[in-house]
Formats: sequence, structure tokens, C-alpha cells
Amino acid sequence: MAAQSPAAKIDRAQPPAEEINKAPPQTEPAQGAAVLVVGATGILRPAVGTLLARGVCVLAVARDGDRLMRLADSTHGRPDQLLTLAYDAADASFPVAVEASLTAAGLRLDTAVTYSPASRREVLDELAATAPGGLVEILTSNVAAPRGSDRSWQLADLPPGSPRWRRLVLGWHRQVCGSRWHTPDEVSSAALHALDSAGDHLLGVVSPWEDGPG
Repeated sequence: MAAQSPAAKIDRAQPPAEEINKAPPQTEPAQGAAVLVVGATGILRPAVGTLLARGVCVLAVARDGDRLMRLADSTHGRPDQLLTLAYDAADASFPVAVEASLTAAGLRLDTAVTYSPASRREVLDELAATAPGGLVEILTSNVAAPRGSDRSWQLADLPPGSPRWRRLVLGWHRQVCGSRWHTPDEVSSAALHALDSAGDHLLGVVSPWEDGPG
């Protein structure tokens, strides 16, 4: 198993969002493999379009079937390239539903990108174990909330991970006057960057905590 690279912070030193979107993946899924995207009609909707533009097969998951239909209409993905699954990713049966959807289309799971609030730990454990390319879990800034320590939170404070389970922590964008949350385009770009690389990542900043958006 390859060694995990040091955790990375995605900031102004990283390529702009549009460059990350256009850049080819370092490791493309093999023919007949698909990328699972949980949160496909919300914060990760731009990621679905980018993956399709790369020629990657995508299984887009959300709880709202109507929003998934609108996603399919807007991306113009080929029926054999974009699959949709209206399902609650927190349900214990979710991995079985994913496998059934992919098998019916003659595909297999390669990698997964999931917005953490929509998933459960046991479900993520199973997905990470069955996806050869691993899993990118997107965490909100709540993981960096102060817990009685004066020390600023760091990526190293996350529980131990693995090369096949990478985490992307969503911080905020610091501006001259205040701060703001990241847009779906920015989050999607960072998620794809994490998908194409090793280690854990932080998008933006999470300290000082009191400087975050209200």
C-alpha cells in the first residue's frame, strides 16, 4: 500500500477553480468503472458536470428525485455515462443500492465523493472498503470548532485516516472585509483535486474561529 502524503491546505497557492476543473485527473477510472457522487444536486453539482466532461461515468446520488432529473437534463450526459439514484445515503442499505444500480448498468464502483452530512460512518466504512480508488469525505468546518484548547485546529487533529480514505475539510474564504463560505464551484473543484491526490485537505481557513461567517 502506498504511503499517504502529508495533509494539504488548498488556498491561493493551488490552481484557480477553473484550472482544477479543466485539469485531467491523475488517475482516471478504468473502463467500466464509475465515480459515486453523494450530494450531486447540491454542493457537488458542479463536480458532476466536470467529471462528465472528462468522460468519466458518474452515479449521482441525492434524496430528491426531481432535482436529479433536472441535473440529468442540465448536464446532457449520455444515458450510459450519467446514472442517477434517488436514495438516502444515511440508510444502512445504501451501499447495496449503489452496487445494484451500477451492476444493472454494467459498471462497477471505482471512487466515491460524499458530502459527510448526508452519510453515516458505517456506510462510509463500507464504501471506502469496496471502492478501489478510495473515498473522499467532505467535512464541514464544525470539525474544527474550539473544544477548550487555545491552540488553532490543524488537519493533523483529524482522526487517523488511510490512503484510501481522504478527507476534505470545508473552511471559509477570508476577505478584506469579513469572510464567506465557499461556493459549490469552489467546493467541487477542491473535491476533485482531493480525488486526484493523496492525503487530507483543507479548503480555506478555520481560524481564528470567531472570524468565520455568522
